[in-house]
Amino acid sequence: MGLRDYLFPKNKIEAQESPAVLSDVFSYYPPIDLVAINRSEAITIPAVVRCVNLIKGIIGSMELKTYAKATDEELPNLPWVNQITKYAPNNVTIGWIVDSLIFYGVAYLRIDEIYQDDNRPARFEYIANNRVTSQLNAKGTFVEYYRIDGEAVPMSGLGSLVTIQSPIEGILYTGARTLRAAVDLEKAASVAASTPQPAGIIKNSGA
Repeated sequence: MGLRDYLFPKNKIEAQESPAVLSDVFSYYPPIDLVAINRSEAITIPAVVRCVNLIKGIIGSMELKTYAKATDEELPNLPWVNQITKYAPNNVTIGWIVDSLIFYGVAYLRIDEIYQDDNRPARFEYIANNRVTSQLNAKGTFVEYYRIDGEAVPMSGLGSLVTIQSPIEGILYTGARTLRAAVDLEKAASVAASTPQPAGIIKNSGA
């Protein structure tokens, strides 16, 4: 079985049927979650942006190749392997996927095109995490469907989401307090530098 058949069984292109909620339920509701810091703030920390850019640069520059799982024989790449999305080269798209995994622990690709003969995905579009929300079942254990920009999307086929999930949670959750402290310290240093305190008045104590 080749990589194409392994990833996308014929006539079945479901992103993931009722994905299970493995982490805290609050992390599935970005507009009302309890996270103390967001990505736009975290990325202002010099150490964070430096580390993230290094990781994105290294992984994003890697060439993707297709191999047969049974024989390890190299196979010709499908068009989407050479260029995941038609809107950007792979180094950009993969870089943003890595970015999402680092900060959120999950990345999203929307199926943008399909092959007419077998309905398998032909092209994807990267979707930023802040555009995606989810509707969970009554017990909060499975995702019933996703929304992009507030609009529900199908759970399979054209327009559905493929979720790339990390085995660890994103640093916006696991390192929230540390990141918040770093941002607050940076702000405090900036305020102190821009508004210096007066040095005081020296009086002559002589006669």
